Amino acid sequence: MTIARLAFGCLAICSVEAAPTVAQSNVDERLLIGVYQTESVTFARTMRWADRSAVPGFAAGPVGLAVGVVRGDRGFSSLYRFAVAEAAAGVLAFGFKSVVRRPRPYVTFSDVRARGRVARWDPFAFPSAHAAMAFALATSATFSHPRMLTASFGYAWAAGVAASRVWLGVHYPSDVLVGALLGVAVAFAVHALAPQGNTPPR
Repeated sequence: MTIARLAFGCLAICSVEAAPTVAQSNVDERLLIGVYQTESVTFARTMRWADRSAVPGFAAGPVGLAVGVVRGDRGFSSLYRFAVAEAAAGVLAFGFKSVVRRPRPYVTFSDVRARGRVARWDPFAFPSAHAAMAFALATSATFSHPRMLTASFGYAWAAGVAASRVWLGVHYPSDVLVGALLGVAVAFAVHALAPQGNTPPR
């Protein structure tokens, strides 16, 4: 009898403390698990490639700014706006993260684990800084070089980076959606406030 009570008690404690699963949750979480559990080899390789391309892609902002400075560009050149849009989107995303403090999916759910390394200094999910910076870069590049090829490649890359964050188990779909909208809005603002040809502050 005592053993039965102990077993029942342990079962009750485990059922309360165990991390929930995503299977019967809201739409955002069902979309998360749908992307996360996609078993296509091609899809997985694409997500891995998109994830690995993010950091080199984000280097384009500061590298472009450095090139502009070395060249002695006058006015708010496209390289200047490119770098400012990326940096502003990243700063705002991290600012919102520190306020909202939404745990990442792999922390909340037992059936989600992080694929790959996770930055210990960045424990929060909402919004996605990767999505914000990627879409800021794509939008800025499209404004500066309004060609179909620029827009197609830029937004395809940004969408891949955003989707990879969900597949990796580190973001919800709503995280990357809001991050993408934030990045687009920031790039719009930068290009509106600093149109090409204006003289930058000294």
